[in-house]
Amino acid sequence: MPIKDKNGKLLVNSTDQLERWREYFCELFNIHSTVDPDVINEIQITTPSRSDLERQNAQPCIEEVERALNQMKSRKAPGSDEVTADILKAGGEPVIKWLHEIFNDVWENEKMAYDSVHRELLWKICQNYGISEKLVNLLRMLYKDSKAKVKINGELSDSFEIETEVMQGGIPSPILFNILFDFVIRKVIEEANVAGVKFSYGSNDFFHGCREKYENFNVLALLYADNLVAMCETTNDLEKFMRSFEKITQKFGLTMSVKKTCIMTLQQLKEDQHGKIFKGHEVDHLNIDINIRNQKIETVDSFTYLGCTITRDQRQDRELEIRLAKAARAFNMLRYTIWHRKSVSIARPTKKQLITIILKLNLFIVTSSMYDCSLVT
Repeated sequence: MPIKDKNGKLLVNSTDQLERWREYFCELFNIHSTVDPDVINEIQITTPSRSDLERQNAQPCIEEVERALNQMKSRKAPGSDEVTADILKAGGEPVIKWLHEIFNDVWENEKMAYDSVHRELLWKICQNYGISEKLVNLLRMLYKDSKAKVKINGELSDSFEIETEVMQGGIPSPILFNILFDFVIRKVIEEANVAGVKFSYGSNDFFHGCREKYENFNVLALLYADNLVAMCETTNDLEKFMRSFEKITQKFGLTMSVKKTCIMTLQQLKEDQHGKIFKGHEVDHLNIDINIRNQKIETVDSFTYLGCTITRDQRQDRELEIRLAKAARAFNMLRYTIWHRKSVSIARPTKKQLITIILKLNLFIVTSSMYDCSLVT
């Protein structure tokens, strides 16, 4: 793959290419944005109960160290110290005791570390969720002066500091980001003050008995990591939510990606007075015009969310076609490494499994649409 510098010049030397990768990731992991100081000052610190405080601040016992070590995945690449989880596991009880002593020493001799304003915001939010000051200080120490290196073809670049982001691949990182984003979204929902879409349970049908009772509920936002889907019944509610989201995230130093944002309206078909649906006759195809930072949000007929294709007509045909194409590509990638290689011997049970997989790939009968049955061959 050709590597170019910022000016578009092609880099041929491996040292220059490695330095360019280091430069790229250094900029990627150190995005400096402005956080409103009032936002940090307005966050209230929640004082945990005495029992909860004792539980959080208690020293890790040797059983916890052993359990954490056993939960570490084997055969994973080590860090710069070249010590893998497999080596620590192989050490047995002496290594567990040694690690326990180190962790207790860190636990008792915590030091106050001052961080960037972005992380100060994160630590304040953690305390708002009831995390004790001691645990927050330990997290500060973990993230303070964190550095990274880029490894290309076995060569390591010079290290660079990570000042504004959580550590990539760090075990606490997903939890910390979820805490931050959950806090922000709660502020957005409070600011927008819209209900979302009402979900109702069926009654006395195939899935629910006549005696089962469920309460209806509203869904406004679906969250997964930094991906968000907002569902609203009216254009005004959607625009209000998006304006609030843009306003609040800017205050917290986050930026909504307008290019990756899209709007999709669900198709609604016409019905007669008896409730009969006229297939292919849509009530109204809305053209929603919302602009964020002088950029118009694109209106689409389908979009991909968490690897699944969602269409406005709610059919599964396109999703099935995409999955079949992906399966065919993955199958064809093994054409010359396994299928056409005479030196590879496949046992009879394995052959039966492969034949079953091929048959399943070649014929899918899926009853997935609200209105009809889709047959894909």
